Amino acid sequence: MIRRLRPSTGIAWAVVSSILIAIMVFAVAWPVGRLFLGSIIDVATGRPSIAAYQAFIDSRTGLASLGNTLLLGIAVTAAALVLGTMLAVIVTRLDFPGRRVIAFLPIATLVIPDVVAAQAWIQLLGNNGLLTRQAGALGLSLPGFYGWFGMIWVMTLQQYAYVYLIAGAAVQKADASLEDAAASLGSAPRRVLRTVTLRLLVPALVMGALVVFAHAIDNFGIPAILGHRVPVLSVAAYDAFVNELGDEPLLQSSLASILLLLGVLVLLVQRQVVAMSDVRVPGRSAPRPMALRPGTAALTTIVAGAVVAATLVPVFVILVTSVTATSGPVVHYGSFSLDNWVALAPKIQPLLVNSLMLASAATAAGLVFVVLGAYVVVRIGGVFGLAVDLLTLLPLMVSGTVLGISLIQSYNTGPIVLTGTPVIMIMAYAARRVPLGLKAVAATLATIPESVEEASQSLGVPPFRTFAKVLVPLMLPGIAAAGVLIWVTTLSELSATIVLYYGGMSTLPIEIFQQVDSGRMGAASVLGVVLLAVIFVPLGIARGFFGVDPFRSA
Repeated sequence: MIRRLRPSTGIAWAVVSSILIAIMVFAVAWPVGRLFLGSIIDVATGRPSIAAYQAFIDSRTGLASLGNTLLLGIAVTAAALVLGTMLAVIVTRLDFPGRRVIAFLPIATLVIPDVVAAQAWIQLLGNNGLLTRQAGALGLSLPGFYGWFGMIWVMTLQQYAYVYLIAGAAVQKADASLEDAAASLGSAPRRVLRTVTLRLLVPALVMGALVVFAHAIDNFGIPAILGHRVPVLSVAAYDAFVNELGDEPLLQSSLASILLLLGVLVLLVQRQVVAMSDVRVPGRSAPRPMALRPGTAALTTIVAGAVVAATLVPVFVILVTSVTATSGPVVHYGSFSLDNWVALAPKIQPLLVNSLMLASAATAAGLVFVVLGAYVVVRIGGVFGLAVDLLTLLPLMVSGTVLGISLIQSYNTGPIVLTGTPVIMIMAYAARRVPLGLKAVAATLATIPESVEEASQSLGVPPFRTFAKVLVPLMLPGIAAAGVLIWVTTLSELSATIVLYYGGMSTLPIEIFQQVDSGRMGAASVLGVVLLAVIFVPLGIARGFFGVDPFRSA
């Protein structure tokens, strides 16, 4: 129900709400809307036109990129569903050695940058990869890693954790008495799993599938590195954009608009699923892990451990490669060398400074927005709350590539020119992370009784001061979780950066992408280690010392 703006909140919150709305319109709604209108309006005549979509149909890669994007999304989603659901059920329902460690480690995939994961698997399964060479020495032939196999393999390992987290939460909150009743009627454990447990998980699995599908069709780094002759929309839109800085404006506009429409469709379906079902599956009693026989327990540890080990392969590969002698794409494993670090030393500092500066600014800007926005959505409500809520959904519909292209088109000329400045990059980073940050802070705020504010205001403290002095300290756990989440995901951002960065403002993910594209695996590994360090160290400190878990909160 939409609540009216309470008089006690005063004019201050009306002004704050208006500013938040204006920011989202400026950063997302106007650029994206302008891009979409450009695909259906003839600039010369100002009349509706399908010329952009005709150019899409007539192009060599238009329809192929759309079909490949959908097929890739479906394949990755199916594989992630199987892998994530299997691991979620094993970890939550079975008791085996190493269970607690294995339960936590899949979260690492959410912070390992896609470009680092793609690079690491190339070093193992690429044309000159370690496992490829070993198999060749034994007379075996591994499937080609570039193309469909490589993209599906890496994306699945990068994204199955979304299904794992969502399904795992649903399993833990399911009513164990339903399964006990089925078992008491003589159903075997496998039948109980198939007919009861998995049916309870259907809403959660649909949610997980939609999240994975959205990430798969949005992904730029993995298809750009591994796709080669398999065009997808995100890479095709970027290629059309950089082709003489928009030499094919109609094709560029249609590619970006179609990718935008896919994102809108996925979000609408996702919200419909949430509205029709309760993903949390509330129950009276939580299921207890089942004790296994020693042999079965050991086998379970091996299977679950193998999945998690594959998840962590990129971390170990780049650590080893960074201190190994390399010759372009060939890595001489067993030959210790610090040459890669020595050669990259002068380059690391400016890249690190750029990445940290941009991430810090985006995190600060994002936190200010989500803290104020959460209060407007949760407490103020009314037209302001609805407007802020809807506008913060927009970044979920827009891929990083599309947002970057739309910002360049909107602010490259005219009264406000932002291209070639850090402002446009910070704006894109913060806008893309606002939805997740807002969710984390709003969830915390929703647990704070309104009576706390009323008590403060009854003592004569103005509403805005009550918010700053009373509510913000109580919201700190959610704010910290949102800050960590914005920080770690911004540092690994590639899809928007590849469009927006300019000379002197290259970031670690951009440089890693370029090094991999040039076949310099040693240099890419050094930069990958630096990037993982600035991601994992703050995340580890936040979890270990302050108990902040951004992924649980968001």
